[in-house]
Amino acid sequence: MKLKYTVLGLTLGGLLALTGGCSKSEPAPSASEVDKTIKEENAAVAKSADKAAEAAKPVLQQAADAVAKTTNVGARMAVDTAAKMVDTTAKPEAQAQGLIDQTKTLVSQSNYQGAVDTLKKLSSMKLTPEQQTMVNDLKAQVQKYMADHATSEGTKAIGNLLGK
Repeated sequence: MKLKYTVLGLTLGGLLALTGGCSKSEPAPSASEVDKTIKEENAAVAKSADKAAEAAKPVLQQAADAVAKTTNVGARMAVDTAAKMVDTTAKPEAQAQGLIDQTKTLVSQSNYQGAVDTLKKLSSMKLTPEQQTMVNDLKAQVQKYMADHATSEGTKAIGNLLGK
């Protein structure tokens, strides 16, 4: 808009300078000629502005696409970071649950030494209250077996010594 007024002012100034600056007396342009010239200049300015706008459209579209891609990348990074944080916090609990399940399997198979080894690994992990309860129950089962086993082995050994 400012460009139109600037061009219009320069055009009128140029016309005034041409008509007033020469010592030659030429007839002053009529109002219709000035009007015609102004309209032509305005049309030329509008045409230039349209060309500039058309030339800028691809650049503006590329900029908009770049902003959209950057925004999408930023959003994806935020989601990935949040997912990794959840994985990181959930991973130790899942690992502990896996060891608890392994211990249960070893106890059910009467592999008490393997269960003890797995319980040792669990003792150094941070457990949820539910997991801690399960671990305590498994420890009690293993200790009961070990006590029963030690008693029966001791009885056998004494029986063997006595010759029974």
